[in-house]
Amino acid sequence: MAERNDTIQHRSGCLQCHGVFCGERVPIFRSLEEAEFAAIAKLIIHKDYDKGEIIFHEGDNFPYLAIVREGLIKTFKYTAEGREQILGMFEKGDFVGEINLFSGRPCSVSCSAIQKTGLCLIPRDSFQALIKEHSQIMFHILEELAGRVDDLETLVQQLGTQNTDARLTFLLVRWGERHGRRHGEDILVELPLSREGLANYIGVSRETVSRKLSQLKEEGLIDLIGNRKVLIKDLDSLRERA
Repeated sequence: MAERNDTIQHRSGCLQCHGVFCGERVPIFRSLEEAEFAAIAKLIIHKDYDKGEIIFHEGDNFPYLAIVREGLIKTFKYTAEGREQILGMFEKGDFVGEINLFSGRPCSVSCSAIQKTGLCLIPRDSFQALIKEHSQIMFHILEELAGRVDDLETLVQQLGTQNTDARLTFLLVRWGERHGRRHGEDILVELPLSREGLANYIGVSRETVSRKLSQLKEEGLIDLIGNRKVLIKDLDSLRERA
């Protein structure tokens, strides 16, 4: 199991990006005036995590709103059998920690870095004082969380099906639409998870994922480039199977 580095690097005041990243990329801050965001920038602490490093465990007290500055993180739980079940993935501009930020309750999930990741952390007490002065931030957080609920309902519906093909193709379509790059007439997707990670996400074995990817390749719907890249050759057909 990955270990957590509990040493927070107190580089406050957005010394690395001077607040430009958060101000431009984080939806909850976009409506703020420059002077208002300057106040937030002074609160931000930068923390870097290596691939696989734990950010917080289920049951921990994590008193921060954590914004992904760069990289990719995941939230997860362990099943009764000890298997990791991935619940969500968060990329540049996303945030986690909002539940315990407002309630003060222990973390209900665990979180770790899928790849080398930089977070911008805003301490709970400072953030609570901030939203008292700038109530519009709370509305943007609620708007973002409502969108997450919609996404989660779709994900649960798709991944809850007994059809492994549908679960896998749903993720390929989702990542292709969100992160794919045009490669001629095809779409190149760099998978954010290993095949074992994919298996944990959709609740099947690693061997099943490998077999289903090979089957999609044989059918001419995708091509496999190494272990982490997929060339989607027929996105419409994948959508029909998702």
